[in-house]
Amino acid sequence: STKYDMELYGSALSYDHRCFYIDGRPTWVLAADFDYWRIPIPLDGAFENQSSVEVESTDLAKRAWRRVLVQYKSMGFSAVRIRFHWGFHSPDKGKYNFTGNRDVHKLLTLCEELGLLVIACLGPYIGDDVQGGGYPFWLIQRDHVRLRHLKRSGIKVWDNRFAAAEAEWYDNIISMIVGHEVVTKNTRGRGCVLVVQLENHLESRGMLGLPLALQDETRLLARMARERIIRTPLVTNNLNWPGDFEPSASRAWAQVEKKLRSYRIIGDAYRADISGFSVCDIANNPVDINSVSRVTRGDNSPMLALELYRQSALVSGDGSFSHQIESALSQGLTAFSLPRFFALPSWGNIASASATNCPDPQYAAVFEDGALSADARTSRLVLGIARAFEQQSAAADPIRTRP
Repeated sequence: STKYDMELYGSALSYDHRCFYIDGRPTWVLAADFDYWRIPIPLDGAFENQSSVEVESTDLAKRAWRRVLVQYKSMGFSAVRIRFHWGFHSPDKGKYNFTGNRDVHKLLTLCEELGLLVIACLGPYIGDDVQGGGYPFWLIQRDHVRLRHLKRSGIKVWDNRFAAAEAEWYDNIISMIVGHEVVTKNTRGRGCVLVVQLENHLESRGMLGLPLALQDETRLLARMARERIIRTPLVTNNLNWPGDFEPSASRAWAQVEKKLRSYRIIGDAYRADISGFSVCDIANNPVDINSVSRVTRGDNSPMLALELYRQSALVSGDGSFSHQIESALSQGLTAFSLPRFFALPSWGNIASASATNCPDPQYAAVFEDGALSADARTSRLVLGIARAFEQQSAAADPIRTRP
């Protein structure tokens, strides 16, 4: 079974429909995305030999990461969501680089030193804001390999060669993560990796609302993670397939899924412990915890919005991050991550030619040079107030009606 072993590790990390508990303490997971591969590492001067290059570049990387992560923590965030970029670490087939600004072990050690929890997104697909979704070029260029088992638009056929490539990536990246999990202890105390995210937006729907995911996609990734000794809860991040979270949509999808199962078109694809989801503008599109529970089957797991987007300032008048954070907490979300809250520089291998990873210059709350916008200052205030009442509020059920 790939299920999280609550009996074995529950004293260190447990959860219910309200929140996560670390050592029995109710914990809010208030996170923002941190793409370490977007952080520029200045290499000043020349080095005498190759070994000194690796040592110095690792130290410079850690220094640059620390500068940004300290700002994350000063804003009031208790966690970061790190998307591990396959293509950034693998320039050629069978070759992997975890040195310098690619040193995952140093990065996770730094998070532990700063007291930041980590949502580890292993992919292999990490998002549409990166060219190729984060896949390495050597894999994309192999015509005989079907990425994500996709034969053509809207049609998937299982490809063992792609599954083998995924296993190779998991072999390498998980070896860097084991030992940094919250359920384990090291010289710095508990590890930092709270949950491990498998894939990203895998459960999208195709034509006629049918799910594109094959029966074994999530199950294979979950099994590979457990076989490589990942002990923390496994989560997924779903896009579109819940549609909206209205009860009528939930009931309609339940009927569709029941029929698909009877024809053996899909199986139990949701093999992760927690079904996370993406949502845009939660302030104007409220999410009801009971409706989400019906859709994701997370009856005894917290709502986890792995991508809590806000509407662009160019699209809606009041799409501030602070408003989204306040709305999310008031609606019962105790775990979420905000993509693009920080305008980090773009690594060269991205999908667009924009200067940052933001769709428009007004989107980010914290600018690339570290300057805070008015929205960032308000967000810091909201997060600070929330953290002050974390122990009293995290494990409490939200009030649905006013007296």
